[in-house]
Amino acid sequence: TIFGRQLGVIAGFRYGNSTQYDPSANANRASVQFDNSIGAYIPTIAKAEKRDASKETNGWSALLNMAYKLNSNNSISLLFMPNFTGVNNVYLGDEFSDSEKRTFTKSQLYEQRKQLVYQLRSEHYIPSQKIKIDFSTSYTNGRSSTPDFKNLQYQMDTTGGQVNYLIGNGIGDEIKRFFRNLDENILDSRISLEMPIGANINLLRKIKVGGSYQRNDQKYKQSVYKVITSNTILPDGDIEKFLDHSNFEISNYTDINGIERSKIDLFYSDFSGPANRTFGESSILSGFVMTDYTLVSKLRFSGGVRIEQAKLFTDIFLFDSLGLAKDDKRRFYDSS
Repeated sequence: TIFGRQLGVIAGFRYGNSTQYDPSANANRASVQFDNSIGAYIPTIAKAEKRDASKETNGWSALLNMAYKLNSNNSISLLFMPNFTGVNNVYLGDEFSDSEKRTFTKSQLYEQRKQLVYQLRSEHYIPSQKIKIDFSTSYTNGRSSTPDFKNLQYQMDTTGGQVNYLIGNGIGDEIKRFFRNLDENILDSRISLEMPIGANINLLRKIKVGGSYQRNDQKYKQSVYKVITSNTILPDGDIEKFLDHSNFEISNYTDINGIERSKIDLFYSDFSGPANRTFGESSILSGFVMTDYTLVSKLRFSGGVRIEQAKLFTDIFLFDSLGLAKDDKRRFYDSS
């Protein structure tokens, strides 16, 4: 009891951790191809891969809910709920292939997610008019972030009976790193009013009106970096030695003409395009009216009408900042 009125509090906290590991997982990618010999489409396996996969998940969440009863006819409540999750995925892939080229994959993806939920709710009753009023509004602040997604592929080529390891430019998915962020914020508000019809308390007769508004904003950004190398041969298949930090440093040498020059064996190049940075926004405004009306003790009618207006807009940041029309030729480009 605070200031002579009731206050209720609910609080909670939860933490969880899980680790999954499978040293012999199989991943298959199916496809449908046309077989000219039988004149029909047949299902087939486009890619089969054995994976040594591991996944670790850590997360925590909390809850704080406070409800305050102003008087017998009015109450208000506040809620706060944070959620945080981090997932680390690592796998080593070894492709099954009947061809002379065998593809290996090394991948590590760490993703963290945050969601903060705020909610306000109030309930009111006007005795003189027997009117009930319910109001609620919530705001959700969400963010998904991939601070560093490493993915590389290289191949073992046995063409002609010789074993060569190939990596880099044009080999499989090459050597790439991705950095991703997605922000999503949602505002959701609604109000309703309910009042009786007539004075006969023995028959249920009431009308209810209300409205709601929802707003959703999203922003997405991805940066893509690819390792550029002048040598696509991977000595002895040693990926750790190939990607050693020293190979990313600038070194000096003297050419055959005695001229001092500089070179770099490996370097990152930004392959992000306009489509890697987008945004979207939507809003929904609605209203309704309904009635629950008892004609006689054994005959009851319930019905209503709802009207809704939705607006949705999404675009690429660059094209929107330039004010390009939806059919502007500058919107069409080669994403490769």
